[in-house]
Amino acid sequence: MATFKKRNGRYQAQIRRKGYPPTYKTFSSITAAKKWAQVTEADMERRTYAPAPSISVCEILERYEREVLPSHKGHQAERYRVQTLLGFFGGLKLVHLTSQEVAKYRDIRLKEVSPAS
Repeated sequence: MATFKKRNGRYQAQIRRKGYPPTYKTFSSITAAKKWAQVTEADMERRTYAPAPSISVCEILERYEREVLPSHKGHQAERYRVQTLLGFFGGLKLVHLTSQEVAKYRDIRLKEVSPAS
């Protein structure tokens, strides 16, 4: 939910929502602040909002593959698992990685592979 404060003749909009860092923006009018807050909250609801310094799951997995995997004994098999994860989660921002996304991945994988996998 958005809150608004008047500071030094300007209006600061603040959005605090579970799963997202607090987001602030300052405007010269309350109307502009409310419009921005409404659009931003709608984006958060649709899960299309990502804060500017957001990192993607792809970047994390690639860094893991580059920096950590070479020192592991079973790095070849683990590299295959990382590539599989990249195929499913690669396009997601870390902010949007939820337990529902992981459960969806699990269900798809269980349909593709044998139970022993």
